[in-house]
Amino acid sequence: MYTYSRNYSEKRDYLRMVMNCPVTYNEQGSDKKFVGTCINLSAKGVFITSHVHFSVGTKLEIHVKPNLAKSPTFDAVVEVVRVEQAANSRAFGLGAQVVEIVRAR
Repeated sequence: MYTYSRNYSEKRDYLRMVMNCPVTYNEQGSDKKFVGTCINLSAKGVFITSHVHFSVGTKLEIHVKPNLAKSPTFDAVVEVVRVEQAANSRAFGLGAQVVEIVRAR
């Protein structure tokens, strides 16, 4: 049996998986695609870096392509719940809640 001990600072219901892989995304209803990096992913959310600012409440369609060939791709609709501007950078960190899983294969 595998037991996992979380440190005190990690109190989430679902653990975050560190991804650091490409993510393609667009605002829902738009065909204009952007490319960023998926930093981490959990059952309920995702954190990505973007060179485009999106407002809280914006819904994005995302396509996550893990670096490992055997890992499945992940398509979902997410809603931006947090926006952080990276220090000394024009990049933004987008914390988003998964609204709908479109496909995981």
